[in-house]
Amino acid sequence: MPHTDKLAKVWFIPNFLDEAAAAAVAKGCGKLRKRMKSDHSFATGRLSAMVPMASPVYAAFSDGVAIESIREATGVDILALGDFPVETRLYRPGSEMTWHQDVKLYETPQHELIYTVANDGWDGATEWVGSDGLRMSIRAPANSALVFAADGAWHRVVGAGVGTRTIVKALYVEDFAKTEAFAEVMDEAPWRR
Repeated sequence: MPHTDKLAKVWFIPNFLDEAAAAAVAKGCGKLRKRMKSDHSFATGRLSAMVPMASPVYAAFSDGVAIESIREATGVDILALGDFPVETRLYRPGSEMTWHQDVKLYETPQHELIYTVANDGWDGATEWVGSDGLRMSIRAPANSALVFAADGAWHRVVGAGVGTRTIVKALYVEDFAKTEAFAEVMDEAPWRR
């Protein structure tokens, strides 16, 4: 699969959801847009909202078909949707995220799914350092997913000059034993303010 690097623990999954689920996620994220708040993490200019568990957005990512796609791509057979809230995020023109590794929130590092709902930012991209040390880049199309293992590849979001990108972030875990960072990250979440 292009853009998949098992050694760097980065996986790209095109056509992640079926047509009906992708449409339900897009509609649900549109409704959540009015709840979004500024995200004051190391992301600049990004807005975020927590996805309610009763939402069709949440249902799409807790569905067995979605989880099986992640298991198949990563080769990890025991993954389940974690208990860290699912989020929708909006990258506006100029929004970016600096180089980082995802913080390990669970004792066994979680797999962080970044699902692209919509992307009309023609010059924005997600970049990461591959296992060969080279910088990889993708302008993720709608209905595709990138998966990064926590404590894995360094990656960033390069801001688009024009257009927006809407994503859903969901964490998948092998077990639910948490690190101390879990509570810290929960306390800092923009939707908790």
